[in-house]
Amino acid sequence: MKRDLKKEMEENKKEIRDGIYDLKKDLTDLRTETRENKEEIQNLRQEIEKKEESWIKEKNELRDKLAEMEERLETRKRQRRNN
Repeated sequence: MKRDLKKEMEENKKEIRDGIYDLKKDLTDLRTETRENKEEIQNLRQEIEKKEESWIKEKNELRDKLAEMEERLETRKRQRRNN
């Protein structure tokens, strides 16, 4: 009976050790995945910032071009009135 009890305790210890090992492995995997996700998020943020800067620059260029075209149109209108 003692042998059976001792054998059962050893089996329980092994199961517990295996369970702990599996949990540690899962935790390590989760940490790795989290780190990779953080890096990907950072890269995406940088891409978004670059695109936003590009769009702002393009918007300003278009605004300037529109203002220039409006000014030229007004100049032509004035020239027609004067003629």
